[in-house]
Amino acid sequence: MISNLVSIALKNVSHRKARSLLTVTGIAIGIAAVVALITIGNSLTLAVSDQLEQLGSDKVFIVQSSAGSGGLGPPSGTAATLTDSDLDEIENLKSVDKVVPALVASLPVTYKGETRSLLVRGIPAKDAAVFFSDVQIYDMEEGRFLEDAEKTGIVTGNLLKNDVFSEEVRVRSKLELLDSDYRVVGMFGQTGNQQYDTSITMTIEAMRDLLDKKDEITAMVAKVNGEPKEAAEDIEKILEDNHGEDLFIALTSDQLIERINSVFSVMSVVLGGIAAISLIVAAFGIMNTMLMSVMERTKEIGTLKAVGAQNKDIILLFLIESSIVGMMGGIMGVVIGFGITIIIAGTAQSIIGITVAVYADYGLMMFAIFFAAAIGIISGTYPAYKAAKLNPVEALRYE
Repeated sequence: MISNLVSIALKNVSHRKARSLLTVTGIAIGIAAVVALITIGNSLTLAVSDQLEQLGSDKVFIVQSSAGSGGLGPPSGTAATLTDSDLDEIENLKSVDKVVPALVASLPVTYKGETRSLLVRGIPAKDAAVFFSDVQIYDMEEGRFLEDAEKTGIVTGNLLKNDVFSEEVRVRSKLELLDSDYRVVGMFGQTGNQQYDTSITMTIEAMRDLLDKKDEITAMVAKVNGEPKEAAEDIEKILEDNHGEDLFIALTSDQLIERINSVFSVMSVVLGGIAAISLIVAAFGIMNTMLMSVMERTKEIGTLKAVGAQNKDIILLFLIESSIVGMMGGIMGVVIGFGITIIIAGTAQSIIGITVAVYADYGLMMFAIFFAAAIGIISGTYPAYKAAKLNPVEALRYE
């Protein structure tokens, strides 16, 4: 009996192609939005977490507390800055093995008449190899690292070669920063992070001369001995004593990952909730379609009852139809949603500077399909109940 009902339901859905397609599309849009948002959120979280995990669990990032993410980007604009005095005290901690300071700013960079605003970073030349190969996972593609006391040499990110200026930037090319000339001595390999791949690095001494800042430090990265969390607490105690509470923060790699994961989780929930509104709209669409179907098939329902179909059979028939419509919408939505995710991931590098690998969550896909079917069943319950209550004699007379 069930197989017969399924066969009739499929036939009814296929006979009303235009209406069924519109209803399926309504469900598909909602499912696609939810799948795309959750998948891209999970993929971004994994991409950022993978990058941070590569830094190693023995790193502590020291930045302004308003910087939040702990990145080595430009300062947020607060008056307080780290200094060489802070650096010396942190280096003297037993829990700290090595500290690398950085002075960072966004500066106008001119090359062959074109000017772009780029991230410029100054670090101690003697720590350059350690800083980039160990902390930031940078490899040299061309040229060399900076050397001690090098005042006019710079190392560029990989994208400066072809993607920032109209003409190619090469090793030995000359760039102008704040009316001072600097020569490219090396170029890093691509990291997948646009901010890093379009940045410029020079010695911290050269950076201080350029900006006329004697002992200012934007951020530090510490390699610690033992438990990173305890070392971070020791560092924060020094910074609180020197600058006051809450001005600076020391974060371990694990804490950075937790913060980023929490941000993406909140975003996924909020955006997923917004997308779910379209599913509610689609549910009413299914209900409307099934109610129209009841009205159009009143005589057919009377015939089924006349040949022995019971109320439960009529209810089951309409629920099967609505679940088929919902499941078809779910399958279409999963395909569209995953396709949207791939497109977004393909443009992510140019938009946010992070290479995102799309991870197919088959559990999410199966849940989305069955959830869509459940929406169909729920939406079809009232029309099915209404169809079952039709009087067979009156239904057969219906024109």
